[in-house]
Amino acid sequence: INPKKPIIAQVSRFDPWKDPNGVISAFRLARKKIPELQLILLGISSAKDDSDAQSLFIETKKYARNDPSIFLFFHLADLKGISNDMMVNAVQVSADIILQKSTREGFGLTATEALWKSKPVIAGRVGGLALQIQNLSSGILVDSPEAAGRAIIKLFKNKNLMARMGKAAHQRVLRHYLITRFIR
Repeated sequence: INPKKPIIAQVSRFDPWKDPNGVISAFRLARKKIPELQLILLGISSAKDDSDAQSLFIETKKYARNDPSIFLFFHLADLKGISNDMMVNAVQVSADIILQKSTREGFGLTATEALWKSKPVIAGRVGGLALQIQNLSSGILVDSPEAAGRAIIKLFKNKNLMARMGKAAHQRVLRHYLITRFIR
């Protein structure tokens, strides 16, 4: 992963509802306009008996077609001694944009973590994500991989918009999701 090149990331287990192949499709669309773009899919599985996650990871790996700009993390050993928590934080801080392209989702903790870190989040317009993210303010809600790809391009082409969304994202968490809001 080259930290000097643009990075988008999704931090989610390998699950059909997280749509990892849709994320790759969005990445491929965006990379037509942003050739140096890199994608990180971080979904470390801690359950040794989760064959569904393992098979979806294998399917996603095939769909990625050994693209050297797509980085997949599934096994804890892939992190080479770094804890999962440290890797999640490193990915969220390093990425320019976080995706949570879920097709079903309750409260998306990884989305809120990314919002807190002042990252614009491109997310599926579903469940809790549609409540957490103010569309076109703290992030962009999408209904398809194509819409996600267009949103990625839009943000990279307008760095001021990306910065404003990141700031609004942080403020959204501060006002709505931290317990300190009850002090007042």
